[in-house]
This record gives sequence, C-alpha cells and structure tokens, in this order.
Amino acid sequence: MKSIGERISEYLLEEPFTDEYLQEGLINTSALARKFQPRLEQDTGRPIKESAIVMALRRISPPPVSRQPQRISEYLKNVGDLIVRSDLSDHTYRNSRTLVQCQAKFLKEIESHTNAFYTFSRGVEESNLVVSKNLNAEIFKIFKDETLIQSKLDLSSITLKLPQTNVNTLGLYFMFFKRLAQSGINVVEVISTTNEFTVIVEPKDIQKAFEIFNRMKHPTL
Repeated sequence: MKSIGERISEYLLEEPFTDEYLQEGLINTSALARKFQPRLEQDTGRPIKESAIVMALRRISPPPVSRQPQRISEYLKNVGDLIVRSDLSDHTYRNSRTLVQCQAKFLKEIESHTNAFYTFSRGVEESNLVVSKNLNAEIFKIFKDETLIQSKLDLSSITLKLPQTNVNTLGLYFMFFKRLAQSGINVVEVISTTNEFTVIVEPKDIQKAFEIFNRMKHPTL
C-alpha cells in the first residue's frame, strides 16, 4: 500500500510548478494539505489528519531539475544567438503513401529559394510542414490531393542555438517551456534538432518570447 508521502508525490506531478514553489517556500503548506485531504481520504479509504499531510509535504524531496539550478543557469549563458523569423505558415497533413513523394517534389520546386525556411516532421498518423509564407502557393499546389488537417498562415519563430552538451543537461527544455507558460505564451509548434531548438508562436507573442529567452541568456539585463 502506498504511503501518504508517495501519494502526495504523485499528486504534485499533476500540478504544474507546484512542487517547485513548495520547495521555494512560496506555497502555504496547510492550504495545500487541505486541498489534497479529500482526495487522499478517498484514495486510502480512511480519514487523514491535515497535520499528517503537512508533515508529508515538508518531507517531499525536491524534483531533480530543482537540484541543479546553478548548472542550468550557467548553461543558459552559453546558448548561442537567437534567430527570429516571421511570416511563417504551419501545415498538417494526414500521412499517406504519396505524401513523401509530394515532399520530394516540393523540395525540387524550391531549390532556387535559398533564403526560404522549411521543416518537415513525420508522426505516426500525420506530418507537419512549417514553411515561409511565400511558399504557400507551392504547398497547396503540390499537396492538393493530400488530406489537409490544419493550416495556420501567420506565425513567427525563435531559434536557439544550443551548446553540444545540451543532451546531457537535465531540465533544459523544461525551463524553456516553464518560462513561456508562466508568461502566458502558447507554443504552436516545436522544432528540435540535436543542437537547435525552435518554438513557433503567434506574432503577438514573438516580442515577449524573445525577451524571455534573452533574459535567460543574460539574467542581469
């Protein structure tokens, strides 16, 4: 049978940022205990005192990402230039036997567009293309017989060039998404290679997103 502490640890995983705020002393443990109390009693089938829940909360170990804030901060200072793009479009198509052929035809069509932005990612049931808006005509022409799931025609992006050690840095992407979420910025798409990380956002959010990533690189600004 799970202990009170084990159950609370599971509850905290469902509460974005709560475990971090708890460790930083920014949350009233008594109020959090009262919130968890009805669920704990239902899950255990017995009454549980608020004081027992408070004690369990105080014994919760910090999440792994919270144990190395200095390492992440130092790493972020080594992130490369921020590259901002505008006038992007995002197209999602259902996977088919002919979709890859369309992609190959599209690449051949845009060989002369040396400054165009283009990414293609394939999932289990659908594929996604993010392209410069001026390539939309080619997209709609070449993929006209494919099943279009969704198109967003006015987007912007920020690309971060990451040091090669990024794959060994626990919690790096978590920090990116945390800052964006706390600022109310919705991420439309994510494009990631080994040493590059790109977020696609609405044009209204691009300035704020840039400021967030720039402050992460230069915390003294």
